[in-house]
Amino acid sequence: MDSEKHSPRTVIKELFSSIEEHAGKWDKIELSHLSKDSTLLYYLLRHNRYNSSISYLTTCPQINLKSLKTSRQEERQPLNTKARYKLNKLRKDIGYEFKLTSGSENEAIYNRISQVHKNEKMYLLQEKGRLERKSIFEGQNNEDFYKCMFHENEHVIVAYLESDQGSIIAYQVHYLMNGVLYGWNTGYDPAYAQYGVFDVLMLELIRTLHDQEQITTIDMGAGSYPWKYKWTDQFVVTYSFTLWNRNSHWARLVELLVQTRRGIRAAKGVDKVL
Repeated sequence: MDSEKHSPRTVIKELFSSIEEHAGKWDKIELSHLSKDSTLLYYLLRHNRYNSSISYLTTCPQINLKSLKTSRQEERQPLNTKARYKLNKLRKDIGYEFKLTSGSENEAIYNRISQVHKNEKMYLLQEKGRLERKSIFEGQNNEDFYKCMFHENEHVIVAYLESDQGSIIAYQVHYLMNGVLYGWNTGYDPAYAQYGVFDVLMLELIRTLHDQEQITTIDMGAGSYPWKYKWTDQFVVTYSFTLWNRNSHWARLVELLVQTRRGIRAAKGVDKVL
């Protein structure tokens, strides 16, 4: 939205007016991860029709690099003492180099990290019984999309640990926008799982980014996982917006089925508690 030409709220209003005018062509609107500070969320909250369709979704923990007085001060925290121990052990036992890539370098790294992620999925499936585990890099459509996104894209930043033998130990894929490094995919080689490689990777990333000016914040992605809050006490709250089209018979039927399934799951949960 170009705020120099029109206000963002005016643009959003026009978009939703068009959506409503074409109500015969859609059954459901679903928007996820709406930041609490966004113009879009504010518009939906103040609208009588849309307000009740908004729900709390999750949090995105963030590390404000500028709030750290010195990288060494941050490392004095208890977790980072443990992370430094893991770092030293990995360096002693395996040997590694921390690397950051972006733009034209990404095409060379894409095949390597996608294979790491697939191997991790198989490990969790076979050794840990994680039947729900999937890999975002599987399927032709996914592969075509991600290869296109990685192609000479300076916004895609890949941080990874490479062993002395040239294999990837662990990686994080980020998207850089307006000074915020948004993390959205991670993977590790199961052979190094015992070393706590993500703690090592996070510590190396913070050390590397601390004294530069371009990146001010590391957004650790959606999900209130305990390991994220070991690194920060800051987070962004996000919401979701789900609106069923009441003029669509099909949409009303599917909505009823969804509500019924939720009711059954909730009842099963109550039975377990009792």
